Amino acid sequence: MINLNSELHKIYTHYFQNFKNRIGELPKGTSCPLFMHVFDEYDEAKVKVLIVGKETNSWGSIHELPTLENIIADYKEFALGQGYTPENGKTRTLCSPFWNFSRSFYTKLNDISDRKKKGFLWTNISKFDTGHGKRTPDNPFRFKQGFELLRDEVKIVKPDVVIFLTGKDYDSNIENDLNLSSETLDSKLNIIQLKDESNIFPKNTFKIYHPNYLYRNKAISHIEVLNKLVSLIQKFR
Repeated sequence: MINLNSELHKIYTHYFQNFKNRIGELPKGTSCPLFMHVFDEYDEAKVKVLIVGKETNSWGSIHELPTLENIIADYKEFALGQGYTPENGKTRTLCSPFWNFSRSFYTKLNDISDRKKKGFLWTNISKFDTGHGKRTPDNPFRFKQGFELLRDEVKIVKPDVVIFLTGKDYDSNIENDLNLSSETLDSKLNIIQLKDESNIFPKNTFKIYHPNYLYRNKAISHIEVLNKLVSLIQKFR
C-alpha cells in the first residue's frame, strides 16, 4: 500500500500546486480537493472497487491554505464515512444512502459480511465543491485538470470495478472530458456501462443514479439496482 499511496502523492503534488496557484479565481467557500488514501484492505480485496461520487458536501476550505498532507490525512481519518466528526460533536459512522449503498456493493461483490472493512476506494468526479455540495461554476481549470487527475488515479490504483454514482448530472463531462462512451444495459434501472478505448478504466465500469435518488424514488429499488450490478459484474469477469 505504501507504493500506491506514494504514487498518488506524486500526482496530487503536481495537481495541488496548480490548484493553489488558481485560488484567487475560486469563489469563497470552495472546498479543498478530495485526495485519496488507500487502506491496506484494498490490496487484500478479491474485487477492487472504486466508487466515484459527484462532489463533496464541504471538505474543509481551500482559502485556509491547508497542506497536501493535511488534506490526505483528512481522507484517512474520515475512513470512508466511518470517522465523520462534526464540529463540536462525537465521531460517528455516516449511514447516508451513498455510504450504505457503497458498503453494501463492496461487501456483496466481495462476499464478505464485515461492513467496517475499508477495502474500497472513494473519489469524486468533481474534486471540490463550493460550500456544502454546491457545484463549483464550470471553468476550464476545474475540468481539464480534475478529469486528468481522475484518469491518473485510476491508472495507479487499478480497480477491477468502477461505479459512477452520478446520475445524469455529469453525462457530457463523462463523454467529452473522460472520453468514455455509454451503453445502456438496463433502461428501467438506468444501468449504463461506460467504455474506455484507452483501457485505463476497466471493462466493469458502470454509471447509475445517485443512491439518494434511488432511496427517494419508489419506482426503482436500490436493492434491485445493487443486485443487478453485482450480477452483471460476475457475468463480465
